[in-house]
Amino acid sequence: MPSQHGESVPPSGLPLTPEKSGTPPRRKRPLAVTLVALYQILRTVPLWMVVASLWGDATVDLASRADLRMLIYLVTRRDIAVQEMYAAPIEGIFLLLALYYAATGLGLLLLMSWARRAAMLMSGMAMLKMAWFFVSAQAQGETVQMTSQQQVLLAVFILMDALVLGALLHEARTFEKLG
Repeated sequence: MPSQHGESVPPSGLPLTPEKSGTPPRRKRPLAVTLVALYQILRTVPLWMVVASLWGDATVDLASRADLRMLIYLVTRRDIAVQEMYAAPIEGIFLLLALYYAATGLGLLLLMSWARRAAMLMSGMAMLKMAWFFVSAQAQGETVQMTSQQQVLLAVFILMDALVLGALLHEARTFEKLG
């Protein structure tokens, strides 16, 4: 039955709320999830830069391009030998990674549970990869040679992955009701 203001009022006399009208309630996105989503989107920047520098240019000499080597180091988190870079279709791999991180970031902004799981999986795998790298080098009696800049970058990457994992684990209830 219509009320004085023209809105539909159920027989109880109370106006319809989103829960009663069948429209799902709007969830508030926690700040931590927003920051992780933006971080995921920003992770694509060095990937896009590598792709733009390499795409379709077979004449790029990666050995002499310190800027590209640094970008590739930022993305892969290790110093890849020049021979390894030429052996794989690196621009295609980086393009797929950029699309993956962008989709994950957008999915987190929309509070999609698959995006939470994907971001947690990648952060967990990255942390395990770094741990395995150091444990296997130690087991083989090798010392890992890194510049102080590489050590700082590595520490920042590990910290960021730990923060992503921790934030998304902490905000599990936000994604729970979505399925």
